[in-house]
Amino acid sequence: MSRPIVDAETKRTGFEESGVPLADTIAVGDGAHEIPMLARAGLGVACHAKPDAAAAADTHVHRGDRTLLIWAQDHRRAVWADG
Repeated sequence: MSRPIVDAETKRTGFEESGVPLADTIAVGDGAHEIPMLARAGLGVACHAKPDAAAAADTHVHRGDRTLLIWAQDHRRAVWADG
């Protein structure tokens, strides 16, 4: 993990203060502490999440890893992969 580790309120306000339109954001989380962020983002993605976080998200990733999120950003494989 990188430092600092922040709480749910800091994550929510960080979104709001970033200047990026919330409709253009993607949040990824797996636990209750990320629910405010998942619920506020343009696309909230629960990744191998606990039930409460999954319920707050717009969509869920149950298999695979976070590289699947590249597709959510509408990037074709040629943009992000060699070969």
